[in-house]
Amino acid sequence: MNRLLILLMALLFAGCSSHKTLDLKTFSMEMPKQWHYKSLPGFDDLSGIIVKGQSQDSVVLTFDYSAKGYANNLKHITDSNAKAYNIRIDSTDRYVVRTVWPKVAGKGTTGIHYKGSTSRFAFSVAGYNLIKKDQELALAAFKTIVIK
Repeated sequence: MNRLLILLMALLFAGCSSHKTLDLKTFSMEMPKQWHYKSLPGFDDLSGIIVKGQSQDSVVLTFDYSAKGYANNLKHITDSNAKAYNIRIDSTDRYVVRTVWPKVAGKGTTGIHYKGSTSRFAFSVAGYNLIKKDQELALAAFKTIVIK
């Protein structure tokens, strides 16, 4: 997907009344109003799912926030299947950020993983086999993530 389109979608989130802010004290992100957060029991810091509507049967994204490095690192996307994915790696002074999404919507993982540059911190958000619209919405939401 065109990076400019993703950025424009993320910018639209901020001023669009069809979106809301999910603020969980450790991180925040903009997401469609129809998506809702549900907590999950976790072994470390914070785990949850984001669903469409109110049903847990319609999971769009799962996330895991860990000070001890236990979040899903999306490493199941390896050299052997990387050709089926778009992979973007960015880094800041605090994090290495890996974003992945399948070249064919509905055929794989759409996700983002933050790894601490100087700590064991890890955070990931991922959806699986997302339809094209949900994949685009997830990628735009990833662009609005703020780690606190």
